[in-house]
Amino acid sequence: MKKKNIIFEHFVSLKKHHQVLFSLLILLGVVFVWRGMLNLINRYWFADNILVSNVSGMIIGVLILYGSHKIMKMLAGE
Repeated sequence: MKKKNIIFEHFVSLKKHHQVLFSLLILLGVVFVWRGMLNLINRYWFADNILVSNVSGMIIGVLILYGSHKIMKMLAGE
């Protein structure tokens, strides 16, 4: 038996213009979180060496994406 996604069902039941407004609100929230994290990283993550900061950030980002991909495959039973 599949679990129903209640949030998705509520979203789909909204009128189209409310779906757009809700989507824009979520987008705005993601942008503000992204901006805040980026400013914190720029200030504290190897702030005096921009090359090390950028390269190490990219390596950590790739490792996080690779790890999350592996976890999702494991959870999906692949």
